[in-house]
Amino acid sequence: MTNKGVKALIALNKSNYENWLKSSSQAEIGALAKTWFTLFKNYTDEEVFAAFYRALTYCEFAVKPANIFAELRKAKTINKPSAEEMWRQLNNAADYCFEMSYRFSFTAQSASNPELTQGQQARINCEDKFKALPKQCQRYIGSVGRLIDLGRFDEQEREQYQFPRFRRFVEMDNEREETLDNLAIAGTSQNLLEAWEGICH
Repeated sequence: MTNKGVKALIALNKSNYENWLKSSSQAEIGALAKTWFTLFKNYTDEEVFAAFYRALTYCEFAVKPANIFAELRKAKTINKPSAEEMWRQLNNAADYCFEMSYRFSFTAQSASNPELTQGQQARINCEDKFKALPKQCQRYIGSVGRLIDLGRFDEQEREQYQFPRFRRFVEMDNEREETLDNLAIAGTSQNLLEAWEGICH
């Protein structure tokens, strides 16, 4: 979030809750702005404002960073595809790349790009398919080679053995992301202390 966005957010919060910051000095408001900037600097203005407006619908008192972070987490969860949906995408990509792998050794000219052989084009298509997968799928499968290996399994093997492993990976990856988010917030403590230093001394 930009400094300009933070100032606009504080002004908007103040206009909706007229008693908020009423007795605060300019130094205190300035320190508050630094605090909010530190907390939200890894988010866009659009993301924070959207979360603020959602919090505004139920907060009886001035919206606090905790309210905004709660809404940011909700939005992240809502926008993230389910494990089942990502598994379908992963399987479709695996089937595609497994079929394409038979063309890797083709030396004839590619119809779509005369500068490449059909084998080279097939490899590029598989790389593009891999890169188009959700990030969690990419982290799980790791490479085009492993994507092709998944394509070799029959449907029963995939659903009975591979999917439970993938679902567990997604659960653990979600927990990892939440931990990293919490560490990022905790890591701002030194900056927050510096922001308030001018008031406390």
